[in-house]
Amino acid sequence: MRVLLVIIAAGAAASALAQQTIGAAGAHYAGTQVQLSANIGEPVVATVSGTAATLTQGFEQPWADVSTAQPAPEGSGEQVLVYPNPTRHELFVTLGRTARGERYTLFDTAGKLITTGLIEADTQSIGVEGIASGYYQLVLNTKEGSPLGAFRIIVNH
Repeated sequence: MRVLLVIIAAGAAASALAQQTIGAAGAHYAGTQVQLSANIGEPVVATVSGTAATLTQGFEQPWADVSTAQPAPEGSGEQVLVYPNPTRHELFVTLGRTARGERYTLFDTAGKLITTGLIEADTQSIGVEGIASGYYQLVLNTKEGSPLGAFRIIVNH
């Protein structure tokens, strides 16, 4: 009976703490410039892997720079790669051939133009540090305006 009461009390406490974690031990430290949270022990941890991604369940996971290249849509005849995705600082566009004045255009989910520019190198860097975290659409066109591809980009700072 006592164990049942402990389980019910723990469940009630857990439901009252929305958006928080309950670990075996840990603490939160806050200074004027930095905050640090640490937890020791998780009741459930699982990792699931697929062909495109690996998902690890748990809290207090650090940022991981995962490079996933997205090839250009089939039928375009191009070997365009856009990486890393998600990105934090820079996005790279690799054409797989010599650049010939192609253009890139980045839109937010509402269709608002964020930035545009020329692809001047075989691998072009696009800075994304100055834009908000979220989903974006990167559109690539030839110098003449023919589409090279459209890519869904995730910016996560």
